Amino acid sequence: MTRLMRIAIWWFASTLLAVPVFAEPPASASIDQVDGRDQTDLERLHELITSGKTDAASVLYAQLIVRSGDRMVGTGSTNGGERFVPLRAALSRQLLTDPAAESVVQEIRRSGDSAANARWAEIMDSQRTPQIDRPALLAEFIRQHPLASAWDDALLAAIDLAISQADSLRADRLIQLALDWNRLQVSVRISDRSAEIAARSILLTLLNGQTEVAKMRFQTFAQQWPDARAPFAGTDGLLLDQLSRLIDAADAWPQQLPTIAGNTVSVETASDVPDWRQQTTLRLLWRHPSPSPFQRTALSLAMDNLIEIGVGESRESPLSVLPTVHQGNVFFHDGLTLRALQLADGRALAWASDDGVIYALPEAGRSEIRPLEAAGVARFSLAVRNERLVARMGNPVSFQANSITGVEIPSRIVELDLAAEGKLAYSPIAPWDDSFAFLGTPVIDGEFAYVALQQSGGVPSLWLAAYAEDRLLWKSQICSGHSYFSARTNEISHRTVTLVDQTLFVCSDTGIIAALDANDGQMLWMHRYVRSEVQPVNLVERPWHSERNLTAPLYHQGRLFVAPADLDGILALDAATGRFLWQTKTPKGTLDAVHLLGATHSLLMASGRRLWWINSATGGPALMIKTDAGQTNPWPTSLMSETSAWGKGVVLGDELLWTVRTDRGDFLQVWDCSLATPLQQISLTDFGVQAGHLLVWEDFLLVASAQELVCFQVLADRTGLDTK
Repeated sequence: MTRLMRIAIWWFASTLLAVPVFAEPPASASIDQVDGRDQTDLERLHELITSGKTDAASVLYAQLIVRSGDRMVGTGSTNGGERFVPLRAALSRQLLTDPAAESVVQEIRRSGDSAANARWAEIMDSQRTPQIDRPALLAEFIRQHPLASAWDDALLAAIDLAISQADSLRADRLIQLALDWNRLQVSVRISDRSAEIAARSILLTLLNGQTEVAKMRFQTFAQQWPDARAPFAGTDGLLLDQLSRLIDAADAWPQQLPTIAGNTVSVETASDVPDWRQQTTLRLLWRHPSPSPFQRTALSLAMDNLIEIGVGESRESPLSVLPTVHQGNVFFHDGLTLRALQLADGRALAWASDDGVIYALPEAGRSEIRPLEAAGVARFSLAVRNERLVARMGNPVSFQANSITGVEIPSRIVELDLAAEGKLAYSPIAPWDDSFAFLGTPVIDGEFAYVALQQSGGVPSLWLAAYAEDRLLWKSQICSGHSYFSARTNEISHRTVTLVDQTLFVCSDTGIIAALDANDGQMLWMHRYVRSEVQPVNLVERPWHSERNLTAPLYHQGRLFVAPADLDGILALDAATGRFLWQTKTPKGTLDAVHLLGATHSLLMASGRRLWWINSATGGPALMIKTDAGQTNPWPTSLMSETSAWGKGVVLGDELLWTVRTDRGDFLQVWDCSLATPLQQISLTDFGVQAGHLLVWEDFLLVASAQELVCFQVLADRTGLDTK
């Protein structure tokens, strides 16, 4: 592009599009929280309690719970933001911890305990009915009857069931709730279950591979409850003896694997991978063109060409295709057609067309596809699990600020049955209303699929929904609010949901992080953070962190790491409760991390222009290196200034793989995760291959560049094979 053309485009863009959307930190999205009427009733409830009007207080409590029990209420602000929980939970906690409210609690029990106890009896009877979803029943009872006399028993039963089903996050959340009550010494509890709950907490840390933490908690347990007896871990006797046996046996248990960034169940990675610590070489097996039917307008591309902050991809040819692997086959799509190739030779599957197509949207051949005029990058990801392939296809525009989007094909969720040679499992799923669009690939677990949606028209609203095949199970609104760009133009976003056990996590990129129960979509907690100030924000001057549309929340050993697109830092929250832990401690404007790659040991690994090693416990620099001048600086430093990250890397055990672009060409780099040291570097340019997203399966390495999908075989150098 000539200098004259750049000046002309800059003048045009600045004149029409450079009016700031926000001149100060944009407001966080709005949520369904208690309103003025609720606040008035809460104040009235407090007055009734302090004046001893028990009957009237119990009636008002019941009215509040029925009307606004699921609305969110703040629990206090910190420098890291504000945490919200449902009013039902907050109000029950308040009543149980206020000595003046004991008579009110007893009255509520007198009026409702018979119904609660009858419901508890039904749940106990359901143990003999295998098809009954007991976790959902227990969760409903704990949520609906927090003041019932059977609440303690329900909580312990739910904890034991969660542990037996390896649902560690749910167990952790329930244990913290139980410990909370016991720490507060709630007077209305029938019995002290502290020892039983603490024993389960130790068991959970063992199951999570945190043996040293369990041993420290065991020492405290031995001092506080040396004579406690209760049924535990299948036997009845001294809890101290039972815990001691478990700790002795835990050293032989398999340790928890490192967490891979993003959606923890979307990508299948084989465990039989090469040893990247030894010198390896690559053997090019095949390459396949990467189709890209959705193009940008000339003006949109020209404006993007003015922006120098693009992280990890080219504006003209972004890295839109994100493949996945299942049973030795690679699957990918372009929004209109799904393709499948054999990893070994790149040939189409036997039941695919010659060019690998296994499914195409019916509208693809007859609908006009005009160039897109929207902010953001289209992403084409998919998920495979239990012979089910699921993809979000169709129009990649997620929010329409005007009626011209450039694509006439609405978004759809498509599911194929791979066991039946890619047969369409059911008709493609459309949102329940034409104003909604799916935001990314669903996360699938068993027969269930969970997906984020966004509503256009006015202020955009974010929702989560659960499907069983093509049947909508539940839908929950998270929040409503503008991103940096949705107030000005159409937007393409890719917000994927993270599923851990039976808890869903989503970041709205509008100031809100939320956790929901996957069983029924009930809100567990919300965290509101302070969005980063950007002056000005327009379609030409984009903040670098707005590039984080591929970064889902990352869960690791009880912590949730989140890199929002409207925050120039990374947040860590307690995954069970949403409590703020830390925000990255780096000089303002220095953290250019876009992708959360994974967590292992005590480290969080992220990438942007450079690699970042962050202390997962504090948010500070995890590693220090010495410069030639003998000074010690936090990693990363200018040592990597000559490189530019390209695409999304992958963590494999103690190795981190990513691709970089330098003046000497494109390279694959292998790093030691724990030491932040390079192990080897292999030239991709020697093969005529460009850098891109990475995917590893057994001894195959896939590179998804902007132009093509390339497959290598990973070999030890001693083979002597020609690498070109």
